Amino acid sequence: MVVYEENGGTLIKLDETLINPEVHQVIISTLNKPMLVNWLKAEELPEPFFEDIASFEQTPSFEDFSEGTVLILKYLKLEKEEFIDFYEENVALINLGNKLAIVCKDEMTAFDIEMKFDKRMRGKKTNLHFEMYTFLDILTDQQIQALDGANAILENLEESILSESVEKQKALKNLYYARRSLNRLSHIFVNESVALGRFFTSITTSIKKKFRFEFLDLKEHKQSLVTECKSLQDKTVSLMNLQLGLTDNKANEAMQKLAGISLIFIPLTFFTSIFSMNFKNMPELDMTHGYHVVLLVTIATGVATYLWLKKRKYL
Repeated sequence: MVVYEENGGTLIKLDETLINPEVHQVIISTLNKPMLVNWLKAEELPEPFFEDIASFEQTPSFEDFSEGTVLILKYLKLEKEEFIDFYEENVALINLGNKLAIVCKDEMTAFDIEMKFDKRMRGKKTNLHFEMYTFLDILTDQQIQALDGANAILENLEESILSESVEKQKALKNLYYARRSLNRLSHIFVNESVALGRFFTSITTSIKKKFRFEFLDLKEHKQSLVTECKSLQDKTVSLMNLQLGLTDNKANEAMQKLAGISLIFIPLTFFTSIFSMNFKNMPELDMTHGYHVVLLVTIATGVATYLWLKKRKYL
């Protein structure tokens, strides 16, 4: 648990974690800290919000109640590159009076957010809405980074598919899981855009004017995330079709070669069937070189058929 306290217009990181009701503070913590939980309960944070923060299934949302606001967004990180699987975690931005609490589920997530926040805010003048914007921008940048990683993986997979250096079943399996992950991400980004829209609506006009460029930047980033995610979904489907098309093409080539080989033996089979008949009046049987002539014609027919098929690239 980390506590920042406003001092002379800037935030100072406290050596000792202490929640002071008299001054403006920023609290970054996980939900399992007794000091944080007791303070939230003392501030009458609704009980269902605790469950929403802890639940991975909770979608991004914004709630406005008499004591303050709660904005729940997602912290995303590319976890399994092979399947383009993402680690997702709820991060709650709780505004209660002169306090802004950033509540995570995992210690590493809280540490990562705190480090980035400290780097951005060090020595800068601060206020509640600028701090809120900074945290929103940190989470958005994290999502952009995760999506960029997914895009790079799909590009590498496309190259491996075209070079045929990847196993067919493995590629299709990876693409299937990638499409499923991207579908989930698209759902998250759309819900976050709705939640942020409700958050922006709750802000007073004066604050909107003061931070219009910052909040406009966030809106544009969220819209670009939705667009980019849908683009990656389409790319995943295209790669699946490409892989299936290459597989079908290989099967067609194999069938074409089998048909060509069959075509070579069709005239040979014809000659064999003719000269295997046991009729008495077959003049070829009495020819001195009949066997050699028929053998030569048979070989010549097979070679000619092969060369013809080779020229037309059937073999």
